[in-house]
This record gives sequence, structure tokens and C-alpha cells, in this order.
Amino acid sequence: MTALLYAHHQWGDEAREKETKATCEETGSYEAVIYCEVCHEELSRQTRTEEALGHDWGEWTITKEPTEKEEGEKTRQCWRDPSHIERETIPRLTPEPDPDPTPGDDPDPTPGGDPDPAPAPGEDPDRMGDDGTPAGHGASFIAVDQAITAADAEEDPAGTRYAPLMLKSVRQTKKAISLKWKKQTDAVTYAVYGSACGSHFQRLATLEENRFSVKKIEKKLKKAIYYRFIVVALDRDDLVVSTSKAAYVSTRGNLKKANPAAVIVKAKISRTGQPLHKFRKTRAITLKEAQTTRLKAKIKPPKKSRVRKYRAICYESADPAIVQVTDKGVVKAVAAGRAKINVYSQSGVCRSVTVTVK
Repeated sequence: MTALLYAHHQWGDEAREKETKATCEETGSYEAVIYCEVCHEELSRQTRTEEALGHDWGEWTITKEPTEKEEGEKTRQCWRDPSHIERETIPRLTPEPDPDPTPGDDPDPTPGGDPDPAPAPGEDPDRMGDDGTPAGHGASFIAVDQAITAADAEEDPAGTRYAPLMLKSVRQTKKAISLKWKKQTDAVTYAVYGSACGSHFQRLATLEENRFSVKKIEKKLKKAIYYRFIVVALDRDDLVVSTSKAAYVSTRGNLKKANPAAVIVKAKISRTGQPLHKFRKTRAITLKEAQTTRLKAKIKPPKKSRVRKYRAICYESADPAIVQVTDKGVVKAVAAGRAKINVYSQSGVCRSVTVTVK
């Protein structure tokens, strides 16, 4: 009789009820339930468990340098839950013995002796990038570090670019901001800088991974406050590979201080190059050499939220030799080829438009 009754039921999809999600250290569970799509009678219910996820540790960050008298400390955070922090002690430094003077050596150097050795490439404060700026490709680490920490409170140092790092915030809480950027082939480390908006940058960490969770800038982050960040990619000689534009990000806690959810871009020319009567959403356009057009962009805030404006929407060409763009979104085709225009918000959220020039 039961089989006959169930034969008339139309089994629906499996749904989860009474779910407890698994965490780094604790198992999760849920009840898998199936209802009839016609009469909504419960047909099946099973309790299932999920294994603990385990920690996803980031790179070690030195929080206290060791000395000859005191031990140091390094920490790392779990990407799944930034409140999970692992700490390790760094042994004290071993003092180096004084070298024995060689008989006959004069301890006081004679004027006119050998000059001081030249500084290493990454330690030369006068070494600028290929574009002549302290943040451009090829500049020394000390030059870009000085430029960032001394920069005006609302300006990026000369030589910064949105691409190729494309720095953005991927997660915010009331007390933490998670950053992510694109890995660079020639980079071995990334220096992360941050500050509250209106203050000067300070270096927060130097690490090998392409993501970082910020919980403290001098003091713990506060809710509903805007902060800004810059990332520098460095090669094995401590020379700049690329320096990002600043990303302005707010912690959660106030719907009037939210971060952009997306960037919407419109154009009056189609993917195939046909003119349109009005602006329409686009991800690709086609132009002829020397032809110009205009992109129109706006940010999309989260539902029932507003974004405080620290910087207007920005436009950047990935290859100015093919296509150029002004800070107002006016696009000019230069030479045959294909290149992207990155249209990005203050938090790093971006919409890329592919431009084909024929």
C-alpha cells in the first residue's frame, strides 16, 4: 500500500534543513529532505555530516623582528576565518664576533682610500623606474617606499597603475578588510601599504601571496570607516615590477558607507562597430583607426546602500599604443589591434571593455 501511495508522488529536489555549516575545526551537519512537488508531503529525511574544513593558512608575517637580546615573533592568519591566528617564536640573533685585526693594519682608514661600495639595486634611493617615476617598473624598493609613505594623503604616487595588479577588496567585516590582487610572473614578494583615508600610508606587510587580510593599521580597524591600500610587486632584486592604484574600502557597519558592488559601462557603438541610437551596456566595441567614441560608466551600490565618493570612476588602457582613453571616458583608436580598457571604481571593482581596432 505504501509503495502505491508513493508511486503517485512527484519527488522534488533534495533540500537542506537545520544546516550547521562546517568550520575550520568543527564538523557541519544538515538534514537532507525531499518533498512531493504536488502535495508537499515529506517523502524522505536523512541527517548527514560534513567534515571540518581545516585551516587555510596564509603566508607568515613577521610582527616582531628578533634582536640579540629578544626573540621575535611571526604570525599567519587563516583565510577561512581571520580570527584564527597561529604564532611562532623567532630565535634571538647570534651576535657576530669582532674580527681580529691583522697585524700591521691601520685601524683608521686613510683619506683617499677605497670609496664606499655602491648600494644594491633595491636599496638605491635615486633609482627611478623606466618611466622616470619612483613607482614605475624598475624603480628601487626604497624609492617607491619613500614615495608612498611621503605621498599626499589623497594622491597616488607617480607611476602607479590599476593593471596589471588590479587590486581590490574581496571581503569586508566590521573589523577586517580582505584584499586580493593578480600575481605577477616576475614578482617574488608584495609589499602592502594602508592607512585611514586622510592619513599617510604605512607599510603593513611584505609577503609572497597575492592576498592579505587587514585587521590593524596602528590600531584595530573600526566599523564604518574608509581605509585605502596600495600594493607593490617586487622582483628578486627588490626592484618594482608594478605598483597598484590605491583602493578605497570601507569596513561594514553603516549602509551609507558601503562599497561598490559592480561597475556598469555603456557605449553608443556595438561589438561589430555599428553606431547605436542610445547608450547600451557593453563589454566589447569595434572602432576604425583614428575613430573616437565615449564610454559612460557608473557604479552599482549594494541593495539599500550608498557609497561615499572618494574618487571618481577611472579609465585605463591596457595598451595605449592601440587604444587611448581620457579620464572622462573618451576613447580614441590609435592602431590596428585589440586591447582592453579597464573601468574601475574606488574599491577596485572593475569592468573591462575589449576594444578592437580595424
